[in-house]
Amino acid sequence: MQDGDAAETQSDGSEELENRVIAEIVELQREFYFENRNKDSERRRRLRDIIDRATPLGGD
Repeated sequence: MQDGDAAETQSDGSEELENRVIAEIVELQREFYFENRNKDSERRRRLRDIIDRATPLGGD
């Protein structure tokens, strides 16, 4: 495997993770839009949980 291949493989994994996070956020937004319109604080808490799980601590 060449250096370019390693970077591409790492990029593919990162892209897959981003796609999963985006799909989870979209699912949550749809759920709250159609079923729980008056529970905005719960939606925000769950969004923060998703984002916190998907990002490294300290923003690094």
